[in-house]
Amino acid sequence: MKQQMKTLIQTSLICVFAFCLAFCGCGKRQDSAQSGTSNPAARQSSSGSQNQAAAEPARQTESENAQSVLEHSASGNQPIKLEDVFARARGWSPIYADWYGKILEDFSFRDIAGKTHKISDYRGKNLMIVLWATWCGPCKQEIPHLIALRNVIGESELAIVAISDEDEMLVKKFADAQKINYTVASLNSRSLPQPIARVESIPTSVFIRPDGSIKAITQGSLFLGDMKMLIRAE
Repeated sequence: MKQQMKTLIQTSLICVFAFCLAFCGCGKRQDSAQSGTSNPAARQSSSGSQNQAAAEPARQTESENAQSVLEHSASGNQPIKLEDVFARARGWSPIYADWYGKILEDFSFRDIAGKTHKISDYRGKNLMIVLWATWCGPCKQEIPHLIALRNVIGESELAIVAISDEDEMLVKKFADAQKINYTVASLNSRSLPQPIARVESIPTSVFIRPDGSIKAITQGSLFLGDMKMLIRAE
């Protein structure tokens, strides 16, 4: 009887862990991650990534349906309401709401191509900052949607910056293999301004308005429809 109870408890814990990985993203690396070694969470996330992959088509359909409904309900030139987008979230959630409306502190960084950027350089356009890693399953599933987003919204309207804590050469090799068409950087996110430095789970996205203020912060992988709605919403 005791052995059966022990087995039942272990099975339940495994199921809960897999669910959290599938729908809450990967655990964020705690060190500066410049050694190029893999986070143990990468090895632990495989089953969760498989579960998320199985659920992805249905969630993508829900995302597209939500986008269609919100676009239809927005009459004339009235923008989509941010709270309506949040209400229809599937597989991701808004976080750190106390930072919404605050100006993100400026910082500079060098991308994997060697070009130096400043966040203030993006004033006048929307900015999406993505915290991710090459070992994170949900992060990798999000990449095709980010590539598609770059293709449908030009650089004059939207800047996309993806930041990984991993070794620069590792990130560059991965980005080249994936044919990533947006800005990618390798740097220790713990050294960046709040609230970016406090992020504990990836993928996490920070949406910045043209005036430099934080519009929204989301945790969990986004589909193209989610990204477009969050960028358009007010």
